[in-house]
Amino acid sequence: MNPGRVGAAGTRQQISGQEFAALLLGVRESAFRVEALPTYIVPEEEEALAAFRRGDPLPPPPSPGMIEWGGIVKRVVASGARMERVHVLPPKLTDYLRFEIEWGYATGTSAGEDIRLLPADAAAELGGRVTYEFWLFDDQTLVPVLYDDDGRFLGFTTESDPTIVNGAIALKGDLLRRAIPLRQYLRKLRGLV
Repeated sequence: MNPGRVGAAGTRQQISGQEFAALLLGVRESAFRVEALPTYIVPEEEEALAAFRRGDPLPPPPSPGMIEWGGIVKRVVASGARMERVHVLPPKLTDYLRFEIEWGYATGTSAGEDIRLLPADAAAELGGRVTYEFWLFDDQTLVPVLYDDDGRFLGFTTESDPTIVNGAIALKGDLLRRAIPLRQYLRKLRGLV
């Protein structure tokens, strides 16, 4: 998921975490996130992931980072903007994805984030259009999210090539139309549908 393939040299610019936070908190209409990795390395999630793997029946209390994320989502949604996320899934769920779907997304959804999942068969219909992870703010500002091959976060860039930004806007619409809302996906995953 290396967005080095995104745009031509000179259309991308590295941004700091503070600059990213300003974009997120300054959103007026919508903040959209596409995720596609099967695993993320997030040190503050290690204890909760271990509990999930042990089969503990309930998620532990959210980590400070997740509590902060819930507050950010509430603030964005309270401003009148939509907060949307689609995770494009591989053919077989990893332990990490099962953890994220079952426990990790609870904070965002309870705060008002619209989280959806796109199964691999539906993703295949998109013809390989999801080639990197990104945020899209107000259908104007495209922020590719950089990870290493193991799923460790490396940073953010902005992409200014209008063709690529417009492609991300079109992809957002396709993903939201095809993806399954989290609650519906969970019912199916748990065999309740």
